[in-house]
Amino acid sequence: MLQVGYSNEYVNVGVGYSFFGYAKYQEMMAGVALARSFGRFSIGLQANYLTLYCGDELGYKGTLIPQVGVTVDILPILTIGAHCFNPFIQTLEVEDMPRKVPAIYSIGLDYLWQEVLHWSVQADYDVNNTYRIATGLEWQAIERLIVKVGVYYQQQFVGCMGVAVTWDKLRLDANFELHPLLGVTCQGRIGVKI
Repeated sequence: MLQVGYSNEYVNVGVGYSFFGYAKYQEMMAGVALARSFGRFSIGLQANYLTLYCGDELGYKGTLIPQVGVTVDILPILTIGAHCFNPFIQTLEVEDMPRKVPAIYSIGLDYLWQEVLHWSVQADYDVNNTYRIATGLEWQAIERLIVKVGVYYQQQFVGCMGVAVTWDKLRLDANFELHPLLGVTCQGRIGVKI
């Protein structure tokens, strides 16, 4: 995953790209986001283009997917937020069969225990009747090092951990999950603020 963001006093702009897959199957998503804060209330909108590559026989298929999120600072140490990915339940046509792209509705909160310790809780609901509940801690161990640990439940309990290293406007994340069936999976992220 690669992300670049730009902030000023009026608006925040972000561009992101993510990739998953191998030679015969790939998922790529690119998006552009705009966000604005109105005091204790913030809103963000993002337009994504999702592309699937299903081998040489089927080629590339793509569709536009919107997402929207809002946050409200209830207290200086407590923020609540809601998010929706794919609210209009877009589909992709693969071999003349529509493939539903998940529509996911989320709600969560972030509690700042101390200036260097965040606790987050999130609940997600997919219209395909699956849900996920997650919680985690993020601790800034030293000035440039963040340590993360968490767990989520989505039909099974999955433990997670990660680290982030920051330099001025650059942030590098490495996250790991230990799934009972899939084993260890990892995800990397590079974030740049311009």
